[in-house]
Amino acid sequence: MMAINKNALANALLSAEGFLVEEDTIIDGIYYPCKPLYIEFLNLYPNLLYNISMEIASFFKKNKPNMIFAMESAILPLATLVTHELNIPLIIVRKPNYSGHEGNEPKVYLPDRMIKDVGNQSVFFDDAIWSGRSIMGFINILKMSGVSEENIQNIVPVFIIDFMRFPGGNKVICETYKEYVSQRICFLTYSELIKYAYDKGVISLNAYEKSLDLFK
Repeated sequence: MMAINKNALANALLSAEGFLVEEDTIIDGIYYPCKPLYIEFLNLYPNLLYNISMEIASFFKKNKPNMIFAMESAILPLATLVTHELNIPLIIVRKPNYSGHEGNEPKVYLPDRMIKDVGNQSVFFDDAIWSGRSIMGFINILKMSGVSEENIQNIVPVFIIDFMRFPGGNKVICETYKEYVSQRICFLTYSELIKYAYDKGVISLNAYEKSLDLFK
């Protein structure tokens, strides 16, 4: 796979007003000097969304996946553009607590004929990883859909932002998935993004330093 242009990606993300906001926030009892990243704000800027999707698509072109899985809902517009550029299927995965409109509504839109193709050329794509809940939900849903454990373990998890060093980030992941999560590909760490944000004038020196303290 090609290397991602971190500077271009970070600048594009931070150009979307509202994506990163300097504001004291308490989440799950933990203090943060900036609000969480809201990938949804990219949808307000079609050119930015398109440019980011092309950057990500170029990352995959040398070793093109046979399909990309994306969990609803924030990442779907970006994932749609990426899969359209690569001309590969986008498999939408429902959140684990989704109840649907009927009792047997699928949690993953994966036809039976494609189950055998899930494996080492497949990618699970999401905007960020923090606690690992989305991966746990994704794996459980695929198991219920008939995908083998071996094939699931071969799916490459890819994220735009890596939060995994945040307080509590690793505690949610059960032992079974730690090895799988360790194989993840992340385009930017949160500390890298915060540094770009400070350099770009999006956040103050005070917020930048407090954010770095989260990793100590």
